[in-house]
Amino acid sequence: MNLNRQCYFLISFLTLMVLAACAKRPELEDLERGFYQQQAIFEALSETACTLKKALNLKWMLYKIDSTQQVDETLLSQFNRMDQLLSQIGSDHIVIQQMGEAECSLYIEQWSTAFGGNGANLGYSYQPATLAEYRPELYNGPNAEPYIHFTKPLLSGWYIEFSKH
Repeated sequence: MNLNRQCYFLISFLTLMVLAACAKRPELEDLERGFYQQQAIFEALSETACTLKKALNLKWMLYKIDSTQQVDETLLSQFNRMDQLLSQIGSDHIVIQQMGEAECSLYIEQWSTAFGGNGANLGYSYQPATLAEYRPELYNGPNAEPYIHFTKPLLSGWYIEFSKH
């Protein structure tokens, strides 16, 4: 009985890993279109998140929607605003950090996959620490390079950022 339970757990775990690894990567055009259709929301989000970063004197924070149980009452309205803005763009979390020369960098993940130490992620990045040339053939075509990183400029300090490692 115990062996059956272990086999069931292992099969379930492997199935979930395969499904997670096979999630379809969004097209860059879809991310661009989403940004431009909701540009005002992204601009409000960068203003709100960076104001909170400064008020809390943060170097790094992973903020998840509705996680304001232990915040200063004076900042609660800012956190509620950030919840609302993230919901409007279909995200439930944001990374707020200080990277490179920028006082405030943001990252909103739209897709990621990882297995066996290798992974890739794609998302919206505000004032990223490192800008890297966008080369469509690296993203769209088959390639053997073990590491790919690019930032594709949008507007107002926002980029689409992709990393494969």
